[in-house]
This record gives sequence, C-alpha cells and structure tokens, in this order.
Amino acid sequence: MQAYLDTRGSLGDAAARLHVHKNTVHYRIRKAEDVLGHSLAVNRVETEVALRICEQLGLERL
Repeated sequence: MQAYLDTRGSLGDAAARLHVHKNTVHYRIRKAEDVLGHSLAVNRVETEVALRICEQLGLERL
C-alpha cells in the first residue's frame, strides 16, 4: 500500500516499484479499501500515519 501512496495513486508506477502486474496492485488496494470501509483517498493522511506507526513498531504491512 505504501508504494501506491508514494506514487500518488498510480497503479502502474506502484506495480513497477513492487515488480508485480498493475492488476495485482489494483486488487490489493481494493481489498485494503474493503477492510477500511472507505477509499484510500478518504483520510489519506491518517492512513499514511497508521502505516508509519506500524513500520516503526515492526508490525506486518498490508
């Protein structure tokens, strides 16, 4: 998810960074949005802060 946010929502650029097909990124983003209950565009800052906290705590990333 971080690659997607870092590339400002570009599926193609995020896929290139992750070395996966862009459909894979699309699937993962939709799955994360289903868990969150809203689009990643909503409360984007909160999502990014939560990812940074998880990273600092060594928790598994999406």
